[in-house]
Amino acid sequence: MIIFAWNCRSIGKASTIRDLRALMRSSSPDCLILMETKANQASMNHILSQLHFPNSVYVPPIGLAGGFCVAWREGFDMEPIIVNKHLISLIIFNTSGVPPWMISAVYGPTASSAKRRFWDSIHSKVDRFPGPWMLIGYFNGILYSSDCSSNRGINGGSSFMREALDNLGMISIPSSGFHYTGFNCRHGRSQINLRINRVVANEDWWNQFPNASIQLLLQTTSDHSPQVLRCLGQNAFVKRSFLFEAAWVEDPRSYWVVNHAWCSLSHPRPTSQFLNKIQTSRVFLLHWNKSHFGNIQANIKATREARAKTQHNMNATGALDRDRNLRLHLDHLLKIEEIMWHQKSDLKWQSEEGRCPRFFFLSTLT
Repeated sequence: MIIFAWNCRSIGKASTIRDLRALMRSSSPDCLILMETKANQASMNHILSQLHFPNSVYVPPIGLAGGFCVAWREGFDMEPIIVNKHLISLIIFNTSGVPPWMISAVYGPTASSAKRRFWDSIHSKVDRFPGPWMLIGYFNGILYSSDCSSNRGINGGSSFMREALDNLGMISIPSSGFHYTGFNCRHGRSQINLRINRVVANEDWWNQFPNASIQLLLQTTSDHSPQVLRCLGQNAFVKRSFLFEAAWVEDPRSYWVVNHAWCSLSHPRPTSQFLNKIQTSRVFLLHWNKSHFGNIQANIKATREARAKTQHNMNATGALDRDRNLRLHLDHLLKIEEIMWHQKSDLKWQSEEGRCPRFFFLSTLT
């Protein structure tokens, strides 16, 4: 089972939706956890339908704050037992032949007094299920001093969290990628990096999933890193014949490529001239696509890696500007990728409210 968790900081923005779709394609999660969505019930249902998550539990925001969602795909038997604005716990049945276990999505409170009440009460809330248990999400607190790049960032209430997790016998799941999961978008001495999103589990869960791993992804439209948990610990690329890519139109250079190809040939017979121009345009476009436009997935990966290097050294001169420019460039690339997927599927999948997901994904492979 693959679980994706993200404090998205408002799901209503087009750039966030575009980023989320790209992350869904790359990680293929079975369970989706979103925090701070700031979306009403109807909007959230529509987004989950487009992402092909028919089952969900959602706690709407209060005013402009909050919004907490756990959604899962068909084929998974999950039963909610605790649902509130800070904790959603579900029992998961029949996962790859293992016994039932509990997942708790955490959207930690902000106020220090609220943190103490939350962590003091979490033990009693889960006593009804004494078996394998895993917590994932935005804890809004740190476990170790190394989880914060500055003493000023060690927020109140973390001691209550550490004490509660120790008493529950929870163990942190090792992660790859970034160490810090969030930062305050400032530079110089004002910058603070924190590891406040994490995954922990008890010994019974570890015995059930000894190969589990967590990957921390690049911060993009949100200042929090997405988390991808692979409980068990898998992609194909298929060549296809030439067709004009609608995404090329997003690059103004494509006009000049076609114009150059169209004007480079002449033939006394109009029909032959037309066919030759079409063939030449095809050759020019394929060459331009390979040498200049490039592989969009590779460009997205390179841009994410460039942002990762920038975010590792945000104190450097001009780092915030570089990070902002890379974020805008990444959003543009994700838009182009979305156009390519739309064309490749040959379906109006964005306006069909999530219908026929299996047919859509299979159609992209033909």
